[in-house]
Amino acid sequence: MRSPSTRLLAVATLAMLAVTGCSTSNSPAVQSPATGSRPAADGTSGMVRAATAHDGKVTITTTDQLMFAPSVITTRVGTLTVTLTNNGSYPHNLAVPALHVTSKTVSGDPGATSTTVTLHFAKPGRYPFICTYHASAGMRGQFIVK
Repeated sequence: MRSPSTRLLAVATLAMLAVTGCSTSNSPAVQSPATGSRPAADGTSGMVRAATAHDGKVTITTTDQLMFAPSVITTRVGTLTVTLTNNGSYPHNLAVPALHVTSKTVSGDPGATSTTVTLHFAKPGRYPFICTYHASAGMRGQFIVK
């Protein structure tokens, strides 16, 4: 019979494999010309890490990997329309605490995969955003307003 520590190690190893098995450094980079985005420089996920909002609009995609793509968006002072799209099955939203704004929740359910939220940036700065469901798991991003 296995000891409790051996069982715990086996469970921890399986959990780690389940989490890391979903991403690979060989995955193709996601390109999104509409948002002026670029692929990740670190090559760890193939997810778009940064984008520049053009014409006051940007699309942010979520998946079951609990990440925003892109996770860093550069924009200008003024109004930004954000379309939040869910390509996974977990529910997600986008909250900007400094602006006291939280989007509607998106999920993988038909008819609930996308929502739009309008943000108003009055001054330059950095505005962190989170998914209120998964912030503790690291689902965070940042608007850089110039």
